[in-house]
Amino acid sequence: MTSTPILTGDSLAAFKIEKLSMTSNFVDWQREIFLVLRTYGLAEIVNGEETIHQHETPHQRNCFRIRQAKALATIVFSMEREEARKFEGLIETGDVVRVWRAIREEYGQRSLVNPVTLLAAVFSRKMHEAESAVSYIRSLERLQQEIRKTHSDLSDEWLTKIMLTNVIDVFPDISRKFTVDNAQGLHTPLLSEAKNMLISRDNIDTASGRRPLNLCGDISVFETIEDTPPHTLFMANGNEEVVKQKGTVVMLLFNEHSKKMEERLLEDVYYTPNASLNIISLDYLQNKGKFQFSFSPDQQSCFATKATIRLRFVKKDGLYRLRATRKDAHHRVNAIDVEDNTTMLHQRFAHASTGTLAKMQASGAAKGLNLNMAKMNDYECLPVRALLQATDLPESLWGEAYLHAVHTVNVTATKALDGRTPHEALYNQVPDVSHLRTWGCLAYATVFDQQRERKQKLQPRVVPALLVGYADESKGYKLLQIPSCKMLTHREGNIRFMERHTLTRTYATRMLTNAFGDAVPPTHRVITCRWVYAAKADADGYVVRFKARLVIHGFRQRMGIDYFDTYAPVVRFDTIRAIFYYALWRKWEILQFDVKTAFLHGELSEQVYMELPPGREGNKQRVCRLLKSLYGLKQAPRVWNLTLHNTLLSLGLRRLDQDHGLYARQVGDAAPDLLLSVYVDDLLIMGIKSSCERLSQQLRTHFELTSLGQVRYLLGIEVSFSPTRDSIFLSQATYIETILKRFNMTSCNGVATPESKHETLSHEKTRHENMPYREIIGAIQYLVSGTRPDLAHATRYLGQFNAHFEWGHYQKAKRVLRYLRHSTDFGLVIKLDKQDTPLLETFTDADFANDATDRKSVSGYVTQLDGNTISYASKKQGVVALSTAEAEYVAMHEGARDIMWLGALLDELGLPFKKPPTLWCDNMSTVHLSTKPSKHSKMKHVDVKYHFTRNLVEKEKLATRHCGTNEMPADTLTKPLDRVKFERFRDMLGVRSKATWSGDTEPSWAVIPQTADSRMDT
Repeated sequence: MTSTPILTGDSLAAFKIEKLSMTSNFVDWQREIFLVLRTYGLAEIVNGEETIHQHETPHQRNCFRIRQAKALATIVFSMEREEARKFEGLIETGDVVRVWRAIREEYGQRSLVNPVTLLAAVFSRKMHEAESAVSYIRSLERLQQEIRKTHSDLSDEWLTKIMLTNVIDVFPDISRKFTVDNAQGLHTPLLSEAKNMLISRDNIDTASGRRPLNLCGDISVFETIEDTPPHTLFMANGNEEVVKQKGTVVMLLFNEHSKKMEERLLEDVYYTPNASLNIISLDYLQNKGKFQFSFSPDQQSCFATKATIRLRFVKKDGLYRLRATRKDAHHRVNAIDVEDNTTMLHQRFAHASTGTLAKMQASGAAKGLNLNMAKMNDYECLPVRALLQATDLPESLWGEAYLHAVHTVNVTATKALDGRTPHEALYNQVPDVSHLRTWGCLAYATVFDQQRERKQKLQPRVVPALLVGYADESKGYKLLQIPSCKMLTHREGNIRFMERHTLTRTYATRMLTNAFGDAVPPTHRVITCRWVYAAKADADGYVVRFKARLVIHGFRQRMGIDYFDTYAPVVRFDTIRAIFYYALWRKWEILQFDVKTAFLHGELSEQVYMELPPGREGNKQRVCRLLKSLYGLKQAPRVWNLTLHNTLLSLGLRRLDQDHGLYARQVGDAAPDLLLSVYVDDLLIMGIKSSCERLSQQLRTHFELTSLGQVRYLLGIEVSFSPTRDSIFLSQATYIETILKRFNMTSCNGVATPESKHETLSHEKTRHENMPYREIIGAIQYLVSGTRPDLAHATRYLGQFNAHFEWGHYQKAKRVLRYLRHSTDFGLVIKLDKQDTPLLETFTDADFANDATDRKSVSGYVTQLDGNTISYASKKQGVVALSTAEAEYVAMHEGARDIMWLGALLDELGLPFKKPPTLWCDNMSTVHLSTKPSKHSKMKHVDVKYHFTRNLVEKEKLATRHCGTNEMPADTLTKPLDRVKFERFRDMLGVRSKATWSGDTEPSWAVIPQTADSRMDT
């Protein structure tokens, strides 16, 4: 059966299901294809539960037809082409309900014969001669499962009877015995017993020669070996051999094409220590090795060929024999060091004991020994541990130390072999140990021309290295080059050994110690990194400099291992607007500074490992452990913020409680004489110029600061001062131009309002991914946070359709961009009034039952200080209000929280304002609810938290007053308005054009009361 991915649309994932090709798989196919249909909401269409008549609008009917076509395509593409042609007429009609019913009628009736067909397959299933018992049992169990899927059953007892009956061709004795026992009415074995009986008998027959197998009696040629269940082999000479292990043997075969020896693995080789011959099964080479066999005319030679490899077997004593050469584990270099002494030989033999070396010298067990026993120390230790401790090499080289220890043990005399070496016992010859050198000693190796790059031709031709072993494929030594840690292989003549110098004794050469580091803990991962290139622009959009920054891939970090806390406070935009007014009121300077590479200053408490940066040449096995923070780390902002916080505290500043991104310096209870705001690495210092410069000099002793002078461009906001320095204009004109260019709206026609008054949008079930709707909303949101409260309601309203939107929503978002084209140079004005004591007030409004879907109201508020907009919001209420008064009451609660926060901030700054602050509302009933308890009997269902305003009024911390609708600037934050009202309230919010901006001029038509009482209706 073939498996193909079924696609039901652009947004559907691929499902691999078995195509419908015969009646035997209809049940599985029906279940799987219905799961696909149900996953994507198409099952109701196929079953006929959802019809086109249930949809009213043309758009909904068109969507239904598209989903119907997807369902039909899913079904048809999951069938074999021959099967689909049977329903070709129905498929052309496009009626998926009729097609589905026809398929179920066709295959559902025919599938009733499935149990009979499967049962016949079980009875006819016989075990073949070349088949294993496990494969035969699995095939029967698979058929049993298929029968059970058809709601029929084949009991284990009947399966056991069929299984034992149908093995007569392979195990006739078992089959006949079961037939006799069954005829006599004896107990039928359990299914598990029958399976164990067949598998055990199959293993025994395989081991006894009925099945092809490979045997080897030399354990030294095994590459890998493992324990197996013991079973007995019956040899041709009548001897029995108990087999307990099997493994893989490496064979060296001659490649006639490349004229080189190649390694091949011979698997499933049984270790038979008492066998006199090694046996390779010809059936194994033919079936698994894919060799082709041919015989000579006289039948005395057998040839096995495969591609470029050709093996010749010669017949002798009834067996075809293959001539083979043993492959030693390690090659030796026959050379004699004239400077050998007892201490050196002790180190060369992996710290072998004194007695062992003395006996080897006396008995001649090894060639090349020249011992001076007076210089030996009588001690023993484990070879690997001794090698690592004696050389101070890292534990990461334990594998090389182990191989060196094994190599030396093989040429070291042992009592178990009556003073002979394992090498002599195996090869019947005394080993030559003149090639041994001290493991971990210093060596100088020649670098050949073919190993050098063109850019390295002026580098030394001899490099320092450490001896770590002996080469496997050639007669040479394995060297670890330092400090690059590259592995080299060189012959004796190209190396000069300095055996009296190891890593411990050469600390004067610093590069040796720098070549190694601690191993990465197993619980940590090495994180990748990359270079990020950026161009930094000024307030006019011109590139002032190019930056290259190394950024770590923080998304690969894991919580609780590579990082813990990540929160880092920054100053709020509301606070920035408030301190701008405060600086005007105090007649302070506002200086801007930038901290260079801020994230690189903080020290990490976690263990973070990073790979070497791109372009950094060095050993790829080495990594970096970060001691200080780096851009891209999840904890980098927090680490930097803590570092800066501790520095500011040491300089005498304190962090304000109302905003942890704002610091002040004050003496006693006096007003602060200096402010410092922090937004990541952007610092604003406000105060007398001499105080600001003094603080900047103190900060330069800790960080590298760039002085940008008087603030001009902050976080994408352009800051302009009036000539008299009594007003500030905040705008984002450059950012607006970037948005318009990004969405191809630079040359569009502008409109006077961001929203149409009477048009509404609906929630759609589908979403068009090819429209940049959410990108537009996200880009405008930053404008709202910075300088454009006139866009707050439009952004909130369009943002609730981010999950599902269509063409109509996209057009509404583009209308906001057209309004930006019309008002590109508009911004927020902060001016200093002539009053000595500023007025703090908040305007709240609500649009009752604004959303037709859930009937929740919309709240809006704007908090002003001395007529300047400081904070504002437009948000949908979390509860359903039962009346206009209740909706306004909820909005008043939200405005009360904001004005109390701003009042607390001004108290910390020492800025006097008229108390209590005023909360304005254009609904008289709501004002009464906040001041008169007699009205509260009808408000028991209102949540307790919304009575927060009344509590503040009772404590005289807040005053609530009524305001006429025409004097309510928060009205534009709750609903779309016509052009006249929108422009009036926009000006009351302080949003004006830079061309008409001046520090103390109001529009001629705008009548903004100067006192609280004048806002009340008469």
